[in-house]
Parts: sequence; C-alpha cells; structure tokens
Amino acid sequence: MPSRILTDQQIDTAIDLRLKARSVPQIAARLGVKPNTIDYHLRRLGVFPPGWRHKGPKQAPAYQRGTVAVRPFTPEEDAMIERLDLEGLGISAIGRQLGRKPNSVRARLVALANRQACEED
Repeated sequence: MPSRILTDQQIDTAIDLRLKARSVPQIAARLGVKPNTIDYHLRRLGVFPPGWRHKGPKQAPAYQRGTVAVRPFTPEEDAMIERLDLEGLGISAIGRQLGRKPNSVRARLVALANRQACEED
C-alpha cells in the first residue's frame, strides 16, 4: 500500500500539476499514490485548481456523527477565532474561550485561511 507521506519533490510536482488544472486522480496516478493522499496534502496547503471559488459560509445545524455531537462554527465564532489568533492567543486558549477542542480550532483556522486566500484571488 502506498504511503501517505510524500517527498518535498512529490508535493511540489502535485502543486504544479494542480495549478495546471490537473485532477486529483490524474496527479495521484502520475505520482503512484492514492488520490486521497494527494487531496489531503493539497487541501492542507490550501492549493485549489485555477478558477476555484469558495461558495461562501453555510450555517449548518448541530448534528450527531455516531456518538459525537457536531456543532458547526458560527460566523461570530469565526470572527472571534481570527481576532484571538491575531492577538497571539494559543490554540488551546482559544479553544477554552469557545468551549471547543484545540484540534477543532486548529482545523478551523486552516479553513478560514483557505477561504481568505481564495477570496483574494
């Protein structure tokens, strides 16, 4: 089974191909890895195909995923996360103020940064 870890050269190649509008399955086939591996790395780095636009925030209601309650972030929480991050507060401290786990805050900061990068293009 192929590894989820890519070399820096493979990541650079994946980025170049994605910016040339190649699909994730095409990139994966060229590099000999699974499409989910490519998708993971490109999303983590905020690399989207040319012309991709974020469709805007959606406010979904809370729901259950198995035994875990999922509570989507509100626009107010997003603003608070960004403000506290700019003030230099750590991920754990932001999480405590919002009543959220640090990994949720970290993932949300990445999502917000990706959204902002797409809006700037």
